[in-house]
Amino acid sequence: DYRELDMLEKMYNGAVAENLDMLISNPVAISDGKLKEYNTDKEQKDRDKVLRHLLRGGYNDEKHPWSYYAYIHNILYRRDMIISNNVQFVDTREITPEDYIFNAECLCYAQKVSELKENLYYHVLWSGSAGHNSSYYTGARRSLGFIYVDNLLRKKSLLDIYKKDFYHNLVKNHLFLLFRTIEVNHSVIEFFKCIRFYRKNKCIVEAFELYKERVGEEYKGVKKIIINSLIGLVICKNQSYKS
Repeated sequence: DYRELDMLEKMYNGAVAENLDMLISNPVAISDGKLKEYNTDKEQKDRDKVLRHLLRGGYNDEKHPWSYYAYIHNILYRRDMIISNNVQFVDTREITPEDYIFNAECLCYAQKVSELKENLYYHVLWSGSAGHNSSYYTGARRSLGFIYVDNLLRKKSLLDIYKKDFYHNLVKNHLFLLFRTIEVNHSVIEFFKCIRFYRKNKCIVEAFELYKERVGEEYKGVKKIIINSLIGLVICKNQSYKS
């Protein structure tokens, strides 16, 4: 990765001038030598809009496949806010994705957040990084990450405000994990282990129940039938699996 030489000075001076808890510069990346600019929206987002975008995992009409507010490289954080609230990175051997969780926690405690619409930090995408390893996406670790954020939102009395957006992201990720068990790992046993794990966690079942009402808005035809079947397996009330 690399940055503009005056990145830290610009961000520090901007954060101090506005008395900010977090200042976010443009999230940009380098892939195959080409610049990727994710956030081309000129609107200045406040803390609520940034947190909502993060929890939702971005929006369907955006080119980026997840929320670009999940990056940490391009953000300056108020040190006192992190220390006083004991915000720490999770152990990625047990829970992922760590940057998403860290930013969710910081945004829950932050009072004032702003954006600096400049490209200052360049994140180089590398296919050999740990984030692209299949073990990073294992069902249990990713599920525990969402359960962690769910508990955080409940603790801060914010779940009711952001539930629709957060649960949308939770279900999309958990459906992706289910598909990986078959597509990548070719394991029916792992597929049903995932289903059983989902059914044991109240917030996952609740999210699937809420999402069931909106499947028709996002999927059509065969995809809709498949997604509805998967949701049925997760929220099934009895202990047998329906064909």
